[in-house]
Amino acid sequence: MNKAFITIFTPSYNRAYTLTKLYNSLLRQGCKDFIWYVINDGSSDNTDQLMNTFIAERKINITYKKQENSGKHSAHNKAVSDCETELFFCVDSDDFLTDDAIEKIENVWQSIPEDKKSGLSGIVANRGNESGAVIGTKFPPDITAAGLSQLYAMGKRGDTALIFRTEIIKQYPFPVFEGERFL
Repeated sequence: MNKAFITIFTPSYNRAYTLTKLYNSLLRQGCKDFIWYVINDGSSDNTDQLMNTFIAERKINITYKKQENSGKHSAHNKAVSDCETELFFCVDSDDFLTDDAIEKIENVWQSIPEDKKSGLSGIVANRGNESGAVIGTKFPPDITAAGLSQLYAMGKRGDTALIFRTEIIKQYPFPVFEGERFL
């Protein structure tokens, strides 16, 4: 497999019933320059068996770990800490990617001049539903760089896909409070 440039991280807690849809969307990617990193956050369902089946198929690059249930934020911090790719993208277990998502992300990222990348935390993109409609509003036209708060001030509403530069997100882990499992 090619060297991955992006990690697609999926936290999972008793979500085996939703993982196949995401897995199938990853199999359909035209660009396979990614690692699918799944952390099982203490599931009691058949997540282990399902993930082991996916791994055994050897169709995409998968990293799979299991931890005691400690919440999405804890799993996220672990995945970011382990991440060695340039970009990091959290995709929840009940989501899926369009067939060209990784290719589009890579093309956009590669089109940014190196001297401009150092001033960016990553890429933000629209999220859509199963029929392909954007959830919320589209981005204001002619925007090439802006913070999320700026985008929302310009009228952007709805879900967004946040693709972070790994070196930046490593500097800002989620706070973890003993006994708290919710982000």
